[in-house]
Amino acid sequence: MSTDVLNSWKEIAAYTQRGVRTVQRWEKEMDFPIRRPHGKDHSPVIALKSEIDLWFRMPHGQHNANSSRRRNFEAHRRLLNNTKLLETRTATLMNSRDVLLREIDRALKLAAMLRSARGKTGNGQ
Repeated sequence: MSTDVLNSWKEIAAYTQRGVRTVQRWEKEMDFPIRRPHGKDHSPVIALKSEIDLWFRMPHGQHNANSSRRRNFEAHRRLLNNTKLLETRTATLMNSRDVLLREIDRALKLAAMLRSARGKTGNGQ
C-alpha cells in the first residue's frame, strides 16, 4: 500500500498531530478530506497525506459553507495536478527542443561541409 495512504482515524490523527475527535469534527464541519471506501457514514475511513496537506493550506472560514469549500478544495487540487502535468510537458518540450536544435546544428555543419567540398572540386577543374 502507498505510504501516502492513512488507513484509520488513529493514523489520520497522528499525521495531523491532533486528536481523533478533532479530525472527525473537521470532517463533519469543515470538509476535511476523508474517503469512505464503502460510502457509508460509519464505514472505515482512509485519507491521503497529499490531500490533507492541501487542506491545511486552504482557508477555513465559516462552518456553513461546506459545499462551496469542497468545490474550492477540488478546484485547487485539480489546479495543482494540472500544474504538475504542465511542468512535465514543458520539460518534455524543452528536451525535444534541445534535440531539435542539435540536429539543426548538425545539418547546418553538414551543409557547410558539402558547400566547401563542392567549392574545392569546382575550383580544381
